Amino acid sequence: MAKKKMSRIDELFAAGIDYSMPIDRFARKALALLNKLGREMKERPYTDGAEYNDGGARIYASGMSVKLLTKFDKVVRKLAREHRELKKLKLKVTSVEVIGREIFVSFC
Repeated sequence: MAKKKMSRIDELFAAGIDYSMPIDRFARKALALLNKLGREMKERPYTDGAEYNDGGARIYASGMSVKLLTKFDKVVRKLAREHRELKKLKLKVTSVEVIGREIFVSFC
């Protein structure tokens, strides 16, 4: 029977490495990025904070067009690749989900 491969988050947890603060800082940068993109695209999404939540970054926002969300999806993945702390932890974005007025960026 083959062993199930652990996700990177599970590996960090098993090693006792605290990854919540780097993801929390990434969430705040992603929120600032969303506001910047909104201004560039002449939209004003209502944003209400960002935080670390269960292996990912949760951004509270509403009132955005699909065009803004697709642009944010592309740019937030690039931000995650270039974020120094996430690079050290070798975390990659697996998905960007919109649930109600929350955007959840999950990591592997």
